[in-house]
Amino acid sequence: MSIKARILTAFSIVLLLLSLTDAMAERGSRRGAAESDNYSLDSAVSKARKRSKGGRVVRAETGERDGRRTHNIRIYKDGRVKRYRMDAETGRLTRPDRKR
Repeated sequence: MSIKARILTAFSIVLLLLSLTDAMAERGSRRGAAESDNYSLDSAVSKARKRSKGGRVVRAETGERDGRRTHNIRIYKDGRVKRYRMDAETGRLTRPDRKR
């Protein structure tokens, strides 16, 4: 297999994975809307996309941190993935601490 074909195959796989994770994020946002939080996963995703000025949602999920429900969002833009966290009760959107 030529190098050009390998690059094209790798690029196709990345696009497929991005579309799958986008579909998974959409499914997660529908599930989050049914929960009784003050701020839904949909609103967290909207706020994170607005803060990052666009981009593609790679992952969106609801979890728990320090005894509080949080929405965790990852957005791919300009070759980087930015992570955001929203407190589901207050709606406060923050960028999580970076790993060292």
